[in-house]
Order: sequence, then structure tokens, then C-alpha cells
Amino acid sequence: MTSITLVANAEETAALGLASALRDAAESASAPDPIELVSISVDMSGLKGDGAVSYETRMDRKTRTLIFAAGTARRGGVIVMTATAVYRRITEESNA
Repeated sequence: MTSITLVANAEETAALGLASALRDAAESASAPDPIELVSISVDMSGLKGDGAVSYETRMDRKTRTLIFAAGTARRGGVIVMTATAVYRRITEESNA
């Protein structure tokens, strides 16, 4: 068995934070139905400046089976990253 230690830099940590914020928002929009990730796209301009990274998300569209989400990461009020994601809603209907 091989053991791997993952070390993330600031940009990777911010991307994971944005992906997590998108998932949280999509899960809230889909409740009580669970979701699964279909795709995610992240565009990064680099983390310039100091301070905490904040995340903003929005649901662009919600259909019977899919949720389309988008979000931004900001540092010092400046957008440093954007992302879009698509999630599939897992409903009793979709499992039939």
C-alpha cells in the first residue's frame, strides 16, 4: 500500500474553498434530495494581496434533475477566481 501526502498551495486551497461553497449552496437548493457533481470549471487570476479569501455563490438555474451554480472568490474585494458547476439531483424519480 502506498501512502501519499497532499500539500496544497494558496491557490489550490482557495479553489477547494470555492468548490466547497458551490456544493454547499447546491445542496441547500436541492434539499432534501442529495446531489452529485457532474462538472466544475475554475478560472483563476492568481491570489494577489493579503488577507482572507471570501466566497460568493449563486444558483443560475435549477431543473427537475440538474442544478447550475456559479461563484466567485475574492481577496481584498478583488475577484481572484470564478467557477461554474453542474450538479445532478438524485431523486426517487431519477432512481426509478
